Amino acid sequence: VTVTNFGLEFLLSFMIVLVYLRVTDYTDQHDSALCIGISYMAALAAYRGALNPAFALGQAFVSNKFDNHWIFWIGPLLGGCCAALSHEYIFNDQKDTELSLANFIGENGDSASKDCD
Repeated sequence: VTVTNFGLEFLLSFMIVLVYLRVTDYTDQHDSALCIGISYMAALAAYRGALNPAFALGQAFVSNKFDNHWIFWIGPLLGGCCAALSHEYIFNDQKDTELSLANFIGENGDSASKDCD
C-alpha cells in the first residue's frame, strides 16, 4: 500500500508540475489556468490522496494518525523536482542545441576553454 501511494503521489505530482511548467512557458499560447486546473482535477479524480503536503499534514493532525506520513511529503517533492529537471533538460525548447562535448574539449585534448585564458 505504501509503495502504491508513494508511486501515485510521485507520478501525479510530476504530471501537475510538468503541465504547469509547459503551459506557463512564454512561447505557448494556451490558457494556462484552465490547463493547470484540469490537470489537478484529473489527478484528484484518479487518486484520492493528498497531492499537497500541507493538506496531508492537516488531515494527519485532525485524525491524529502519522503512520507513513513521509509518503505525502517525499512523493510530491521528488515528483516536482523530477518534473522540473525533465522540463529543463528534456522538454525545454530553449535549450542550447549547439552545446556538445566537442565544444568543451579543445583540439589538443585539454578541457580548458579558450575564453577562460
